[in-house]
Amino acid sequence: MFYVSGCCTQRLFFSVNDWVYNSPIFGKAAKLAGAYPVSGGVENGEEYLGEKLKQGFSIIAFPEGTRSTSNKIKRFHKGAFYLAEKFQLDIIPVLIHGNSEVLPKGSFVIRDGSITVKILPRIAYKDGTYGENYSQQAKKLGAYFRKEFRKLCNDLETTDYWNKTLLENYQFKGDALYTNVKLDLANNGSAYHELLNIIPADATIIHLSKDPGQLDLLLSLDSIDRKLHTYLTDSNAKQSLSQNFLYNNYSKINLYDTPEDAVANEADILIYDLDTFSFSESLFAKFETIFLLKQGKLLKYAEVLPSDFLVNAQNDNFIVLNKKPTS
Repeated sequence: MFYVSGCCTQRLFFSVNDWVYNSPIFGKAAKLAGAYPVSGGVENGEEYLGEKLKQGFSIIAFPEGTRSTSNKIKRFHKGAFYLAEKFQLDIIPVLIHGNSEVLPKGSFVIRDGSITVKILPRIAYKDGTYGENYSQQAKKLGAYFRKEFRKLCNDLETTDYWNKTLLENYQFKGDALYTNVKLDLANNGSAYHELLNIIPADATIIHLSKDPGQLDLLLSLDSIDRKLHTYLTDSNAKQSLSQNFLYNNYSKINLYDTPEDAVANEADILIYDLDTFSFSESLFAKFETIFLLKQGKLLKYAEVLPSDFLVNAQNDNFIVLNKKPTS
């Protein structure tokens, strides 16, 4: 994720962290590309950067300061916006999608996949839409990037987008488990994709399931800000999930030994795909939304759930129940 400031020409100048500049692997390439280390503060390089701009260069800056381990856009630092204000430069926002899948941070293995670059409209110097100074711009443009990036994700991340990443992380967990997950994705991929689009990106979820955790990982890959409290009926599946690379690096999933322990947490959403109810009506009353998935949609929920839950949506994939708003 980065943006370009200045006049958009073929003469480009990269501002990078010191570790990139001094890296034995990336450093030589960075220097050949004309990179300049700014970890000590952009103000220390103002004279040098000003000369490059006079020579007709545009500055490419990475406002997050580092790569994230996921597709989440981190907080923007102010340095690049300070330069744009100091030298009265336009800003050209650029989105990069897919880099964390093709070349995950910390990995030297390039995976099969696509990287998409999208250039957003130029923001003219002194355009006050995103703030009147560089400090305000860092915050407001960060929010703008996240909004536009979410739109790009929705366009590019189709039903089977995460399947390859997910299956790679089950590949060495045993043939039976791998086959189980692969078959489940083929049968329920459209239902999972629909859930990813319905459930808020920052939701806290309790998930009670007979599966080995593939939906939990998909929810996390789609948005690492989702928090999940998960109970899996199969203890071997739970152990396998706890050792999964995605679980340890791309998720905020907490695993529990009993459904009671999982449900004891606070959450607005419950995803239920067990084949029996074992909780009281008062326990379900804590949720705002309940998704009945797979075996769960065969249950006689009206006999167990509080009467103020209404069916909001129902299809072949799941049933959505929402608590009736209080007047």
